[in-house]
Amino acid sequence: GAVFLRIRLVSFSRTVLYTSAIMVLYFWYCLYCLVVHHKIVDVVTPEVFMLAGVVIGTLWWASQRNRQYLSLEKTLSQLVAPSVLKEIKRSKTTLEASGQRLAISSLFVDIRDFTRLAENLPALEVTDLLNAFYAEVERTVFEYEGTVDKYMGDGVLVMFGAPLPVNDHADKALATAKKLE
Repeated sequence: GAVFLRIRLVSFSRTVLYTSAIMVLYFWYCLYCLVVHHKIVDVVTPEVFMLAGVVIGTLWWASQRNRQYLSLEKTLSQLVAPSVLKEIKRSKTTLEASGQRLAISSLFVDIRDFTRLAENLPALEVTDLLNAFYAEVERTVFEYEGTVDKYMGDGVLVMFGAPLPVNDHADKALATAKKLE
């Protein structure tokens, strides 16, 4: 029960509160059994198991949270430049949707004549081609401190100068375009 409480309740303090309440109630039940029914009920073993349940549940919860964090970091690393990811990890603040005015440069990159090409290739080769294309675009974009905004079929929309402001965003967008040409 204590493991379930810890896993289901995000708050450690509430888990401890509920588990403590259950432990106190169990203690009073044992005392009641002794006084009214003259039966001795084991007090220590269930109490120890409840505490162990809180510890095990906390360890499981922490491992799940760490796994989610690593998954989020992996996803972000595919969308933002390493410098942006580093800033997000450094600031350790909650990301919020907010607006601000920034001068940025946008770049749209796609595969020339992709439709004709895709019609003549097997589906697996089209997938391999797109994966290789995305990998090359990401590598080049991140090299010039860009951020992938979205993937659209055979196209990728990229921003330079956001979310972290960059003075030479236009030069970086142009350099990226030339390198991917």
